[in-house]
Amino acid sequence: MLKFSVIVPIYNMQEYLDSSLASVINQTYKNLEIICVNDGSIDNSLAILKEYKAKDERIKIIDKVNGGVSSARNAGMKIATGDYIMFLDPDDAYDVTLCEKVADKIATENSDIIMWAHSKIKDGIERENNIKQVKRLTIEKYKHILKHQIGAQASVWDKAFKKELLNGISFPNGIKCAEDIIFCTLIYLKNPSYSYIPELLYFYTLCRAGAVTNQNPDCILNDFEAYKYLYATEEFSNQNKNIQFKITNHFLIGSINYFNKSIEPTLKNKYIDDIKLFLKFIYSEYNLSAFFKIKNFRKLLFLVMRNNFRP
Repeated sequence: MLKFSVIVPIYNMQEYLDSSLASVINQTYKNLEIICVNDGSIDNSLAILKEYKAKDERIKIIDKVNGGVSSARNAGMKIATGDYIMFLDPDDAYDVTLCEKVADKIATENSDIIMWAHSKIKDGIERENNIKQVKRLTIEKYKHILKHQIGAQASVWDKAFKKELLNGISFPNGIKCAEDIIFCTLIYLKNPSYSYIPELLYFYTLCRAGAVTNQNPDCILNDFEAYKYLYATEEFSNQNKNIQFKITNHFLIGSINYFNKSIEPTLKNKYIDDIKLFLKFIYSEYNLSAFFKIKNFRKLLFLVMRNNFRP
């Protein structure tokens, strides 16, 4: 019988833990280990975890000093014993049938990664979901679309990963955001097989405290640092240029979105300066002919020129 390891990184999340942990404990599929990583919480989170552990032997607690979400997830992966590894953010929740449906999908298709749809919730109301996208991916015509649209790899909480696929891969410490994108892209470069469950099985909390938004002044710089981290990996350098360009395009999409959604003039000016740094780095690493294949480089170059700047 398949075993799932569910890793929950926790930092000062006491107000969410009851609903989050209940969504795992009450899964209709019971062969789970629930690894809760208390990442230096200073609220009542650790005490709540101990109460749950006393009632459910499937819960394991790692209590560590604060090191960030990447450090917490890595600590959880080190002790995971399941056949597949899943992730749950502590202010989100699973549908209680998620693990059962993932197990059924693995039984029929035995894929390396199982992906499902998610719903984004704000103030108890669904604001958006990606059900149409995931339904599209299940159609034969689009079955392998993730090999061409790396952007769909951006999160870890809507996927179950075969444990052996993760050998040699960890979340990047020291990266302030985009750690999921780096992690998933490194997995993508292993050319894994995918299966899709076209149902809303994960509930993501929007506007939680500390969440990164498109009004964060360091959004583009954070993406830039994440890209440079990925660019320096052996896995990235071993790819052909077409794959490298697709990954580069994905990272540049964020810069375009951040700029277009920003309404503050001073923030737009900062974004332009940060975009220039990003473009200069890419320009220094690739030859001129490459830019015709990196379409978002051209878009950003035009955006910069339109704002009377030069990269």
